[in-house]
Amino acid sequence: MDLSTSAILAQLQKEDSYLGPIWEQVEKGKYPFPKFFIKDGVLYRKCMPKHSKSEQHAFCMPDVRLQLALLAIHLAMNHASVTQTLRHFEQYGYYSKNAKRIMISCIEACAHCALSRREEAQKAPLEPRPKRPRRKKGKKSEQRDLMRFQTPSDADTAA
Repeated sequence: MDLSTSAILAQLQKEDSYLGPIWEQVEKGKYPFPKFFIKDGVLYRKCMPKHSKSEQHAFCMPDVRLQLALLAIHLAMNHASVTQTLRHFEQYGYYSKNAKRIMISCIEACAHCALSRREEAQKAPLEPRPKRPRRKKGKKSEQRDLMRFQTPSDADTAA
């Protein structure tokens, strides 16, 4: 049995716990989900990216393939953060309700990211800068006079 890529993706979407019921409703022509539609046998979602003025069609990624797709983006972006990876996931034209939750678990499982977090935790904290005494306005001449003033005991030790 030879299945095309779109047929395989459609089958995975139908078997998904979140996308399956949406697929059935859209396929029947019932529209409690107006943002979803089927194109070329695959479920898509209409979305409006934050920095775009035009509507885009995002492929509805089934959870079975979600971790693999997010991990590929995370690695391609040189171990980017959750926020950056999710932003690129959406820019590449994907949609998933569970993307953030799965991305957090992917990054927690990433050995490279775990080592980086460990190294960050082991770095010594920076010491705070010492605070300089505040100068009072109008007292500059008094402060200079006090700095020049030496006690007799100071003069004896300096000599």
